[in-house]
Amino acid sequence: MLRETRMFIAAPGSSMAPEDGMVPMRYLPNQLHEPSSENISLGLPVLHWVDSTWDPKSPEAQFIFSIGLLKVCRAPASFDHVSNIAKASLGGHFSGNSLFKLYRQAR
Repeated sequence: MLRETRMFIAAPGSSMAPEDGMVPMRYLPNQLHEPSSENISLGLPVLHWVDSTWDPKSPEAQFIFSIGLLKVCRAPASFDHVSNIAKASLGGHFSGNSLFKLYRQAR
């Protein structure tokens, strides 16, 4: 039941965070990632965690993981995320070949 309850808020600055002055949307646990420095630097939507410093080994974190919070980005989601970044940086001119070219250039 908790897996299907929209009760979590995205952290400010993450891709699903509300704009200033807007009421924050609530998300399912499997729509957000743990607020690790890696996930934040990737620009992924991360859980807004205000109580203390995030500790992935804490009982609270383990509980949230058990109901669906994502530890790492799933491959299809990461491709979608990269695709959106590429579209924005290329002014909307984007195709699958563009992503492959960007990948080859980055290697």
